[in-house]
Amino acid sequence: MISLSPSTWNALGLGVAAGWATLGLVGFFQPARSAELFGVIPSAKDSSKETNRAMALILGSRDLSIATALFVLGRAGRNEEMGTLILSTLVICGADIYLVRKAKRYVETITFTVGAAIWGAIGLGLWASPK
Repeated sequence: MISLSPSTWNALGLGVAAGWATLGLVGFFQPARSAELFGVIPSAKDSSKETNRAMALILGSRDLSIATALFVLGRAGRNEEMGTLILSTLVICGADIYLVRKAKRYVETITFTVGAAIWGAIGLGLWASPK
């Protein structure tokens, strides 16, 4: 792993938190885009607007919860815990990548995959950084 100072790893972890916050806000403010990205297609009975809102609420609240936890840990200087949380969110990233790929959104699939790899490296660096 790259030898960086704990404060640098902390700043990188806060960058991951900002990424999760951005994803959460996009989910809240662009529900149709989020639903389309993940392949949520309303049935004939459902109102498209209701389905998109529900999807946005689920994704947005999930992402903002992760961002909040990372910001709190980062502010407290808890790098190892930040790393553990970031590494645990890779499961969520994997599920998101699967859904985006299943929706045949290949550019977004590559973007999410590269982003998850970068976040994984940051999580590992935080987890392994000296106290």
